[in-house]
Amino acid sequence: MGRRILLLLMLCLVVGAECAQAQEEEGISISLGDIENDGRREEIQRYFGYEDLLYRYLTLPYDVSINTNQRGRYIDIGFALFALVPLLLLSLLRSRVRWFYVTAIGLIGYLLLCQHHSVIMQRGMIPVSPTSDQWSSYLQTDNKSVPEALLAAWYSSTQWLTRPFAEIFTGITAQRDHITYPLLIILFIAGLWLISRVRARSSLQSLGMVSMAFGFLWLLLSAGIIWYGFLLLPFLYAGIAKSIGQKTEERADHLFRPKYLMLGTLVIWAVTAYVGRISNITYMNAANEQHIGKGIVDHSLYQYSTGSVDFSQSQQVSYPGIGTALEYINESDAYIYQLGTSMAFEIRDNPNRIFFDNTLKEFFRVFSKYRDKEVIMDVWGASDIQFLIVDLYTHTLDQTPEKSLTKKYQLLLNTLYQNPKVRLLATDRKIEVEQPDGSTTQESAVFGPKITNFGTYAIFEILS
Repeated sequence: MGRRILLLLMLCLVVGAECAQAQEEEGISISLGDIENDGRREEIQRYFGYEDLLYRYLTLPYDVSINTNQRGRYIDIGFALFALVPLLLLSLLRSRVRWFYVTAIGLIGYLLLCQHHSVIMQRGMIPVSPTSDQWSSYLQTDNKSVPEALLAAWYSSTQWLTRPFAEIFTGITAQRDHITYPLLIILFIAGLWLISRVRARSSLQSLGMVSMAFGFLWLLLSAGIIWYGFLLLPFLYAGIAKSIGQKTEERADHLFRPKYLMLGTLVIWAVTAYVGRISNITYMNAANEQHIGKGIVDHSLYQYSTGSVDFSQSQQVSYPGIGTALEYINESDAYIYQLGTSMAFEIRDNPNRIFFDNTLKEFFRVFSKYRDKEVIMDVWGASDIQFLIVDLYTHTLDQTPEKSLTKKYQLLLNTLYQNPKVRLLATDRKIEVEQPDGSTTQESAVFGPKITNFGTYAIFEILS
């Protein structure tokens, strides 16, 4: 019994992993022929991952729980389900020793399979993977935090187990293959059969089969986007609760330890998730750093809702440096080309005036045809597009191995740089400018030798 409890605890090691978004790349060589202008690959597949097809599907439950592919509070379901569902399954198999050990070994093997493409979050939010070229140099750094050091030691010590997995899968799968979907169907049928063999109440078995069916469909159809699977989460938590209730009734004369382990994990996760959600720790407005982590919404919205500031003052806090740019845009009826940002809410008649191109798909088509940056502005102007609103963090969404979105974003910046056909209306980016007397000043600009505040947006006007 002690060994089985030890196996259960080993499975909880998954809670240490973290995820990361792609960071800004430097020194990228841009060749138009190398850019795969596929918005679905850049926007949708970043939730799914860019591994080979079979790896992509098999590791998806791990990835969405640990946020390996995509991070953010809007997709964070936490590690609790990924830790507790295996524990629930093993607790139901405690009376069947052979199946208990077979399942436990299988789950540990699955963890190792997923671990091969997992990452460690370095300080500064830069991810590093055991399969990356930076892994060796990362191991030699001395400023790792305790969780980083523990995960690095674990990944390094298990490389001899994960490497054979990778070699086997490399030989049978690729970005497309003929084995992934038949194997997923086989695993689905095997899962249903395993649930039917578990000694449990019929209601618990029915719940398990419904969860398995919904999870199978979500796996095949959702591309890893977590909100399409939200209905599955109550099913799984209900299964955990029913299992705890059943086992408590069966062993009323003893303390049912898994019950407290599961409930304790859920309580810890709920508390930490609540604190993270209401703290608003991702607020990036440098002008209000003293308010970061102190409220669920931006401090400027609190002030506006209580009447402490008027609308224009609140707007200036939300979009520093915006000045009268939005008023100028709202006085016009011209179309707007928008790349990211939430500024559409501030624009009059935005559904009819704004053309969204978040993956720069249409821009790349125009660029590939005309190449000349002044001609491109003339083409947009002829289409009655007068304003360009650019999210300066667009490149951070790019997780494609070939960095296609990053390259297209750089082409856009090259098109805007020193272009006599465009005029900067507003930005919250700051650059350092050296004056003739040797002193330096901070100015609002997108391009400059030294950026002191990266900013979040830039608004340009196309000149006729």
